[in-house]
Amino acid sequence: AGISSGVISAIITGASYIMVAGVAWIAGSEIAKIHKKNKNKHYFKAKLDDGKNDVFVGNSITKSVAIQRIKSGKSIFVIGAKKAKKVCKQASSIKKAVFHLGEKGEGYYPHYHRGYYEKGKLRSGHGHAWYVNAS
Repeated sequence: AGISSGVISAIITGASYIMVAGVAWIAGSEIAKIHKKNKNKHYFKAKLDDGKNDVFVGNSITKSVAIQRIKSGKSIFVIGAKKAKKVCKQASSIKKAVFHLGEKGEGYYPHYHRGYYEKGKLRSGHGHAWYVNAS
């Protein structure tokens, strides 16, 4: 699939990134800047890098791929809180999303998980839909 032009421009401009299996993932803090250049991209692959204490973002994906990633316990990064919540609700068998504010500090983002019930209690599934709102 290769590296998207947004990721390449982020690397060139000195954005924080990691390489995973030959693919560059940029720091979540950089994604809003990329979105400003390409307003029709809202959903991105994402992963947590505990070593760098940040969320890293990969190539853009479609909404349907974003839903499948959440269903399978993988994470995404979304431009817009409403879109993040909606994807998690659509990925949930009970059509519920669970909100987490996230920790305070750089590298933490508010996010949603798909909701499910276990022993009568609402739980949050694996996989995050971290988000920033477009400015």
